[in-house]
Amino acid sequence: MRPSRFLLLSLLPLLPSTAAVAQARPDLTALATIHSLAQIGGFVKDWCDARAPKTKPTTDKGLAEWRRAFRLDEIETRFGALDSNQRSQIDSAIETKRADAFRGLDKGSRNPANDCDNFEQYLRTEVNPEKLYPREYALALAGTSADGPPSKVVPGPATGSAAGTVYTLAQLGFLADNASRGRSNSKAALEALGTIFVTGTLEKPSPRSDVVFLNSVDETWRSRYGATCYDLSLDQLYSKGTREVVLRGQVRDVYSTVIQLEECQVIPSATRLTPATVADRGGAFRIPIRPERIITSPNQGIAVDAIEGIVWDAGGVYTVTGYQFQEHTYLLLRDGWLYDNLRFSPRDLDVTTSRKLEPHHWGEWKREGGKLMVRWRDQWNQPLGTWKSLGGDLKAPLAGRTSLVGSFETRSATTLGTTSFGTTSTSSSGFTFGPDGRYQYRSSQLTTGTSNVGTGQDGSSGTAISGNAALSFGPNGTNSSAFGSQAEEGSYSIDGYTLEFRNSKGGTSRTFAFPWDNAKYRDHVVIGGTTYT
Repeated sequence: MRPSRFLLLSLLPLLPSTAAVAQARPDLTALATIHSLAQIGGFVKDWCDARAPKTKPTTDKGLAEWRRAFRLDEIETRFGALDSNQRSQIDSAIETKRADAFRGLDKGSRNPANDCDNFEQYLRTEVNPEKLYPREYALALAGTSADGPPSKVVPGPATGSAAGTVYTLAQLGFLADNASRGRSNSKAALEALGTIFVTGTLEKPSPRSDVVFLNSVDETWRSRYGATCYDLSLDQLYSKGTREVVLRGQVRDVYSTVIQLEECQVIPSATRLTPATVADRGGAFRIPIRPERIITSPNQGIAVDAIEGIVWDAGGVYTVTGYQFQEHTYLLLRDGWLYDNLRFSPRDLDVTTSRKLEPHHWGEWKREGGKLMVRWRDQWNQPLGTWKSLGGDLKAPLAGRTSLVGSFETRSATTLGTTSFGTTSTSSSGFTFGPDGRYQYRSSQLTTGTSNVGTGQDGSSGTAISGNAALSFGPNGTNSSAFGSQAEEGSYSIDGYTLEFRNSKGGTSRTFAFPWDNAKYRDHVVIGGTTYT
C-alpha cells in the first residue's frame, strides 16, 4: 500500500467529525476523533471488497484484528452512548467523504489486489490511533463522562489506615513496561499490587481540557506514564488549587501511557507510607532544558583555549512534511568531551550545569585513524554503547568582520497533506552584514491552504496564523494565504565562533557562526545551526 495516499485518507473524516463537537467537551471530541479514525478502516475495506473481491477474507480478518488490537469496539460502544443528535451529525459528516475516499484510493493504487493483501499491516502502522492521536486515544479509552458513573470527589481524607507502600508514577510505569517487554500484561502486573498509593502532581493536558492527569513532574524529570481516576474528579481538585497529591486506589486499566485507577481517595499525608524500592529509571525521561538554565553572562562560560572546534554535519532526508535539509552541530572541547545541543555562543555555556541537567547531550571524543570517534552518555550520565565514528567536518571560526560582509538568506517549505488537500508553509529569513559593523535582519512566512472538508458548505472553516497576520479558511474548499514579516537592524561583532547582535532597541543576542569553508563554499555561513547563503 502507498502510505502517502492512505495517510491523506486518514485526514478526510477527522476534520468534520472533530469540528462537529469542537465546542463540546474534550472527552467528546476525543471519542468523535477516534470514531472517525475507525471509519477509515471501514472505508478502505469497502474499497478493497469492491475492487479486489478475492481479498475479502484477508480484509475481514485484518479489520477485525486491527479493531481488536486498538480496542476500537470499546470506544465505539462509548461513542454509541452519546446523544443521538451528536452521533447523527458526526456520522453524516463522515459519510459524505466516502466518495472522496474511493476516488483517492482509485487514483493512488496501481494494483488493488496487491495493496489489499497488506491491509492489516497498513492499518496497524499507518492508521495507528495511538501514534496519530495519542491524547484523544487516551481520553477515548478512559471513558471519562461518556462511560460509567458520573464523576465525583470524595470529600476529605481517606478513611481507615493510610499505611502501605507509595509509588511514584515513574515506578509504576517501569513495572508496566517491564511486564509488556516480558510478553506479560501490564494491567495484570499492576493489578497484582492490590491497593496502591501513588504520588504526583496534578496538571491539565491542555488549557481547555476538563481531564486532569496525575503526573510526576520536577525541574528535570517527568514520568512516562500519567494516571487518572475513574470515580474521582481530579479536575475538581485541580480547580480548587490542589497540585501535589497522594492517591489511594486500585488499577482499573492501563492504556497507552495512562494508568486508570478506581476507588480513588485522596490521602492527606504520606508520612506513614513506605516508599517503594522499585527502580524508576525506565519510567521517566528528562525534560528539555530551557536555554536560560545553562547560559552564563557573556564570555563567562567556556574559555577560548578550551574549545577544540565545532563539527558540522548535514544531509537531505524525506519526512512526512517533504524533503528536509537537516544540520547537526557538535562542540568539541579539548578535555575530550563534546556537546550536541548548542543553541547560543559556546563562550556562554555553563558546562557544569549542562552536564548535570542534560548529560544525554554529552559524550567523549577521540581521534582514531584519521577519524573522530565518539561515545555518548545516556540520560543518567552513563556510557551509551560503544565508540562510533562521528560524521561531519571540523569547521574553523569566522576570520573577522570582513569574512561576513554581504547578504545571506535561508528558505524552507513544509507541506501537510497534498497540494490539492492540505497546507503549505514557506518561510525565509536573511541577514545583510555591512563592512561598517551594521546588520539588517528580515524574515517572512507565507502559508497557503486548500481543503474540501470542514464545517462550511462543501469546505473548511478555521484559522491559521502566519507571521503577524491571520487568515481564515473559507467554505467551498477555497485557497487562502497570508503573509507575515518582521525586520530588525543594529550592530554586530565577531569573536571566534561568537556572533553578537545589538539591535536598535537595545537588545543583545549572542549565537555561534562559522563558514562552510573559505574557498568553494565561502558564501555559505552557518548561523545558530542554520545555513544561510
